[in-house]
Amino acid sequence: VERTVNAKVRECFALDTEIKSIDEAKKAGAMALFGEKYGENVRVVTIGDYSKELCGGTHLNYTGEIGYFKITSESSIAAGIRRIEAITGEKAEQYIKLIENEIDEIGRHLNAPISGVMEKIEKMLAENKKLHIQMKAIRVKSAGSALDDMISKALEVNGIKLVIAKVNIPNPGMLRQIGDQLRDKIKSGIGVLFADVGGKVSILVIVTKDLTQQYHAGKIIGKVAELVGGKGGGRPDMAMAGGKDANKIPEVMTKVKEIIKGI
Repeated sequence: VERTVNAKVRECFALDTEIKSIDEAKKAGAMALFGEKYGENVRVVTIGDYSKELCGGTHLNYTGEIGYFKITSESSIAAGIRRIEAITGEKAEQYIKLIENEIDEIGRHLNAPISGVMEKIEKMLAENKKLHIQMKAIRVKSAGSALDDMISKALEVNGIKLVIAKVNIPNPGMLRQIGDQLRDKIKSGIGVLFADVGGKVSILVIVTKDLTQQYHAGKIIGKVAELVGGKGGGRPDMAMAGGKDANKIPEVMTKVKEIIKGI
């Protein structure tokens, strides 16, 4: 749209304005926009052989007087209808200069020429993504190393090894990875892991395959989650839940053993 408008601006069409009756204007092919209501007589603006519209607000002699047309925003105002907002002339030049200054400033911060700004940003984003992946792997590995300590402190309930622990993780998704590591390390037993993520509780219960006939992870987690104001469920061997009150985690951890005993 912007390229088309500016092309017509450069062609510097003369604008012809006439006052006609609404019927004459429509017969001449004038376009009425936006469902406007018109009086008996209307102002018809003709721009070369490119456009003929009913308009009360265009006050130019030639399209070239616009100078430059720059779209600043585009949005939806109804189904199938888009609104375009634009500026022209000196305001458009000032807007473009502002953008150029901002790009120059970005280039200085990135120590890159304007032509290389996007390449530098893309490189930084790729490096940032790589670092996030590495940090995630380090956190999981670190948590996995801590599992050995957790297992060494495991309780015994009905002759079954029970690991109850709170882990520090940045997001609930990592809890599942730690749970997989715990299952591999514990060999036979039940693990109940808690995490405080942004003030909310994340809980994971794992039950090794040899014990799923006696203990169902989904049923265990349902009882545990109730104590932190949440709910959850899952498979016999793994289940996840969330809760609202992270302050209750220490208290609930002391009650897990009794919950397992009662199942």
